[in-house]
Amino acid sequence: MSEQNQNLIKMLLLFFLCLSPWTVALDTDLDGLSDSDELQRYLTLPDNPDSDGDGMADGLEIDARTDPNHAQSFFQFEQVQRSTQGTGSVDTVRFRTEEGQRYSVMAASSLSPADWQVVDVDVVGTATDVVRTYTNSTQKARVFYKVGIMTGTSGMLARDVWEGVSGAAVSDLTALPAYPDAPDFTGELQALDAGGRGDDYGQRIHG
Repeated sequence: MSEQNQNLIKMLLLFFLCLSPWTVALDTDLDGLSDSDELQRYLTLPDNPDSDGDGMADGLEIDARTDPNHAQSFFQFEQVQRSTQGTGSVDTVRFRTEEGQRYSVMAASSLSPADWQVVDVDVVGTATDVVRTYTNSTQKARVFYKVGIMTGTSGMLARDVWEGVSGAAVSDLTALPAYPDAPDFTGELQALDAGGRGDDYGQRIHG
């Protein structure tokens, strides 16, 4: 057998080994953590997605920097309270944080995905409760809030733009075949001010 054929066989063997199902990290309980990491790194249960029974999956707890083995350590709102201010109102939001973690806050007048807007970014965790206040210029019947965990290290918001959106409704954007996986432009924002981009475009800001 020629040296060229031998090298070809070696390359094919390496290729098939890379594709082998035995090289894929096993996640028996589908909690986002491999069985090996659960047993050796986090000491959680590889056959139970919520090792401490606090209602939050182990993988999500690792992302939130809470303890997946401690039922009293989990990410949640502690308080949402409203007070009147002139013709508007002020909402006070209190939530648990972990040291060094960064959070974003979103608000909406309904639970429709299209209504959510980012109202706060780069809220730095202090290992205690964090209190934030948000002012509404009018007396809204209700406002929903949710807190997200910011990933990465930039501290910026991601901006995705789709061109060729002819209408003004959110549904005109979401109906595009390229939405949400193939934007025409992506970038980062340091503040909640994306500016303009000509006519007939739609955008999504997230982070």
